Amino acid sequence: FIEHRWLHGIKGFVAEEAYAVPIGEAKKTREGKDVTIIASSYMTLEASRAAELLSHDDIDAEVLDLRTIKPLDESAIIRSIEKTHRVIVVEDAWQSFGVSAEILALISKKSWGTLKCAPCRLTFPDVPTPTSWALANHYYPKARDIVDSARTMFGLPLLSDKELGIFPDTPMDVPDKTFKGPF
Repeated sequence: FIEHRWLHGIKGFVAEEAYAVPIGEAKKTREGKDVTIIASSYMTLEASRAAELLSHDDIDAEVLDLRTIKPLDESAIIRSIEKTHRVIVVEDAWQSFGVSAEILALISKKSWGTLKCAPCRLTFPDVPTPTSWALANHYYPKARDIVDSARTMFGLPLLSDKELGIFPDTPMDVPDKTFKGPF
C-alpha cells in the first residue's frame, strides 16, 4: 500500500458505512469517448483536471484510475482504449522502467491496431528530483502537460496558461498546510 503525500490535504465525501475497494479493479472516474487518460494516486486528480480543461475544446476524455498496479486491471485498460483509440499514461515516477512502460507494453501487445495515433507517456524526467521549489514546478507532470499531449494528438495548437484558465500560484512539492505528518 502506497499513498501519495499530496493527497493528505484533499477533502471530499467519505461514506459513513463500511465499504471495500476491490483489489485489481480499475475505476473509471470519468466517462469519455475521445482519449483515455490512465493514472493512479495523485496523478488521477491531475488527469481529472485535464479532462475538465479538455472538455472546453470538445475533447471527451475518459479517466481510468488504476487503483492497483499488481494485479493490473488489463481488461479495463484494453476496453477503454478500444473505445477511445487514443491513450495518455500518466505516472508519478521516473520514465525508465516504470508502471507506465508496462502499460504501454500491454497496449502494444493487445491493442496496438486500434490506436489512431502513438500513445503518450507523461512521467518524471530521468534526472534527480529537484529540491528547489522553482525547479519542482517544471519537474512533476501536471494537468497542463496532459492537456498539451491531448491537444497535440488532435492536431490542435498549444495554449498558454491564461488561455487555458490556469493560474499556477503555488509551488509544487510543498506539503499542504493542513498535513501534520512525519515529514
